[in-house]
Amino acid sequence: MALVYAGLSWLIHRYFSPQGQASIFFLASGWALAAVLLGGRRYVAAVFAGALLANVMAHVATSAPLWSDLLRAGGSALAAGAGAWLLKRSKFDDSLASINDFVRLVALGGALACWVSATIGSAGLLLKGSIVAAQFWTSALNWWMGDVLGVVLLTPLVLLWRATPAAPYVRPSAKYLFEAVLAFAWMLLVAGIV
Repeated sequence: MALVYAGLSWLIHRYFSPQGQASIFFLASGWALAAVLLGGRRYVAAVFAGALLANVMAHVATSAPLWSDLLRAGGSALAAGAGAWLLKRSKFDDSLASINDFVRLVALGGALACWVSATIGSAGLLLKGSIVAAQFWTSALNWWMGDVLGVVLLTPLVLLWRATPAAPYVRPSAKYLFEAVLAFAWMLLVAGIV
């Protein structure tokens, strides 16, 4: 799990982050939330390990301070743990059986929980001098948007991929198709806002 997190992080930073800035989407945050939702709290430590590995790999050449990498890894782990906790308390069904579950995933696991990593990560950038105080909220907002989009794009795919069908293929009902279209429209709306 930690290696997948680190690999996704490396991939995004390598190919989708202009000059090392925050990416428009960060798939590792979606992977982290899905892992903690499916595997429980014990995966929070794996998120921390994966994020730390990713941060250290990204900063080997720059000799960035280890405390900064530890801080950002802690923020990532706390965000995944907080998102899973909020979702479990809201009676979230990880099979995404209804549109309400998808809305909860986006609102609680994405929009709300991702502020944890965005705030802690930007604080780390401020403390090590990578940004100045006037850039803090812009940095946090960019970080948050990337994390939220990562949750919106990857978490549902992982949750649905691991679910096994209970029966052979049955033609979906009109209600199910309507909910699927509504969920897709909601995802496009959130992606457009982010």
